[in-house]
Amino acid sequence: KSGCAAPKASAMASFSSRGPNKADSHVMKPDITAPGVDVIASVSMIQATQAEHDAILAGTLSPAPVVESYQGTSMSSPHVAGAAALIKQAHPKWTPAMIKSAMMTTATPVKLTTGALDANLYGYGAGHLNPNGANDPGLVYDADTADYVRFLCGAQWASLASPACQYYGSINPNDLNQPSFAVDVPGSVTVTRRVTNVGKETSRYTASANLPGFSTVISPASLK
Repeated sequence: KSGCAAPKASAMASFSSRGPNKADSHVMKPDITAPGVDVIASVSMIQATQAEHDAILAGTLSPAPVVESYQGTSMSSPHVAGAAALIKQAHPKWTPAMIKSAMMTTATPVKLTTGALDANLYGYGAGHLNPNGANDPGLVYDADTADYVRFLCGAQWASLASPACQYYGSINPNDLNQPSFAVDVPGSVTVTRRVTNVGKETSRYTASANLPGFSTVISPASLK
């Protein structure tokens, strides 16, 4: 009623951290974004005992906790964690990597406050969290302990002479089975991924890529 135009959601906050990942250039960061600005939260400034925690949950603590508007990754992260818990409940046999993959591959585009698409993927990664879509992603990129150990050994985060590297071996760090790519391309590079179908038993998936300035070949181009 004041005549002020509301900002377009979802837009990245100007104070949100930006990538890329400075620790290891083979791993894209950030992964995903979620609501994190002006989130109403009940804040307790006391070091609560278990009884006080119970009273907070029951709404009987006196004086009552302060309610404030919080923002930042401290608010965004719980949204992602809560969605992951719901997905785990719906799919008890899914691994953490499968859940992460489902959330990333079904994320929705992030826009600027003008309504135009935000081209800075280093601000939000795969996009904005879409919990309903993540419940049925079709394909997922799974990884287990062995995959991460092989990555650490291949990226030389671990000594190749260590027992773990001797047992599991190593991989090209570009081939860590994650649902994103972070690759230096001096000429041509081959990157391998492994997908698992969690969708309909009979499904067909067709791959495509659009990377301005690069030529891409995907093999196989479709999966049945």
